[in-house]
Amino acid sequence: MGEEQAPAEWSSSKVFLSGADGKLWPMFFFSVLLVAALNFYAVSREPDRVMIGELHEHENEVVRIEGKMVSWVEDPYSDGSQRLDIIVQDDTGVAEVRWFKFGDVPTIGSTISAVGDVRQWEGRFWIQSLGNGAIQWKASDVAETEEVPLALIGQDAEPYLNQTITVEGYITKTVHPDTVWTSAYIADHPNYANSKHQLRLFISSSSGTWIEAGSKITVQGQVRFEEREFRYVMYTQGPEIMVDYTVIPTLAELDWNERDTWGYEMNKLVQIDGIPSQDESGSWWIQGPASHQKICILPGGRLLEDNASTFDGVDGTWTGRLVWSSAIDDVCIDDGGEASSEPIIGVEDLLYQIVTYPAQYIDDESKEWNVTGYLAESLSPEDDSASVRDAKSWRDDKVSVYVEFQSSRQQWIEEGQRLEMTVSVGWNPAYGSLNLVAKQWTAQGDPIAPETLSWDSDVTIWGYSKNNLVYIDGTMIDANGSGETWIVRPGTSDRVCAETQNLQNLSLQAMNHSQPWLGRLIEKQDINNRTTYLCLSAAGAEDSDGDGLSDYSEQEVYGTNINEVDSDGDGFTDTEEALADSDPLVAESTPNT
Repeated sequence: MGEEQAPAEWSSSKVFLSGADGKLWPMFFFSVLLVAALNFYAVSREPDRVMIGELHEHENEVVRIEGKMVSWVEDPYSDGSQRLDIIVQDDTGVAEVRWFKFGDVPTIGSTISAVGDVRQWEGRFWIQSLGNGAIQWKASDVAETEEVPLALIGQDAEPYLNQTITVEGYITKTVHPDTVWTSAYIADHPNYANSKHQLRLFISSSSGTWIEAGSKITVQGQVRFEEREFRYVMYTQGPEIMVDYTVIPTLAELDWNERDTWGYEMNKLVQIDGIPSQDESGSWWIQGPASHQKICILPGGRLLEDNASTFDGVDGTWTGRLVWSSAIDDVCIDDGGEASSEPIIGVEDLLYQIVTYPAQYIDDESKEWNVTGYLAESLSPEDDSASVRDAKSWRDDKVSVYVEFQSSRQQWIEEGQRLEMTVSVGWNPAYGSLNLVAKQWTAQGDPIAPETLSWDSDVTIWGYSKNNLVYIDGTMIDANGSGETWIVRPGTSDRVCAETQNLQNLSLQAMNHSQPWLGRLIEKQDINNRTTYLCLSAAGAEDSDGDGLSDYSEQEVYGTNINEVDSDGDGFTDTEEALADSDPLVAESTPNT
């Protein structure tokens, strides 16, 4: 018998299955390879480059930008985070790159490529990058620096505008190791009075070490034009400031008889003549020439060693850093000890401190600080807040802060008034900003003297003096007996309204000639015309003797004594005689004759 044969249909079915099996396996392997390739491409491919001006169109996308590195700041909030903020600029705009777990960066002015996720918060866009590979550059794109003397920049800064250069000179301000944002000047001479050229420095990122005022430094950075201050400045980074330690800066000498000037030397290394001694509590002091003249010492190694007694009672010159001690609320000489001390807080220093260590202030609103500053605007009794700046005039200020005044007042506080304030630092959620709250304050010195407004100035210029005391030269008139009074520029139709009380008491001479009128420039509303206009409130002329005749009239018109109500002693006041066309300097000439 032969071998049994399978049915035909079974055989054909077997052949069909074998053919399908041979085709599926290659297709399966091909699909796996294709998916792997696509995944590899998705992971390894470089994101598309976008122009900085188009970042807002790529929110939450991973993109790549290229541009010139303008500046960078390491650990911008000094909270220990491994973060570097970089400003990158291309032809379409400027972008911020927040680089976490960062690596090295090239010279400012180099062209770099940054890859990261486009983030946005309250309308602010930035690129968030992570790791060493996020920022890259070519060796050919690294900026080369040129050493340029200060004198050349002073003669013609235009060729160096937006260029990365190196400048050598002397720094005019002591830089704290941990201050992230600060400013100073680099000069061609360590003595301010002898320097011929100075260039303003804006320093980003903490230096990590003290840089003493008067130190010889080499700075690398970019020269730019600062529109607000209308001058050229240089932007640099703290770690890139190189100090020549072979050049010893001159120490400031503190004068016991000029203690009010010591504030200019805060945080600097200083020297002072006196006799150190240790009191019963173990605290160290330096005694000056007079019994009331002394300054504390924060002790360092030389005063704490076994031979400290050799310094006790020895008259000599002592050196250290002038700091503010919170323990005694006064200045001290820091001899290098570990005792708690902190820099004196002025308006500018406080602002820098808040920027540098914001958590230190916000976390404890009960903590109070002594702040000295100048009102940037006149504060009315009804208002409870105003800006305070670090200089009397806006022409000299660098920073200003917003201050709330808690206590009620009966009088105005004028612009430029110096205030010593005890403040706390709070957070204003409505504006998303820090603000200072003044618990108490003391006015010192005089405010800015009233300004004389020029009729030739634009009304916008006058607006800058709103709420301030000002002088306006002109003739006071009563408009057709309507009760509305105006100050008129002689010979023209120019006028400004004036609010006065008892115009008749100013005497009729006020109508006849021009003189300076003092008052507060306020803004009033014209409800009918839906507009506002300026007016001189409480307008009056200076009247030393209070007789109703202004000092100007007495001196320039009648020649009478501004400190005598009755200059000729005839029993009639100078005003009464002026109103009656009587001579106030001749006793025989009276209103009755």
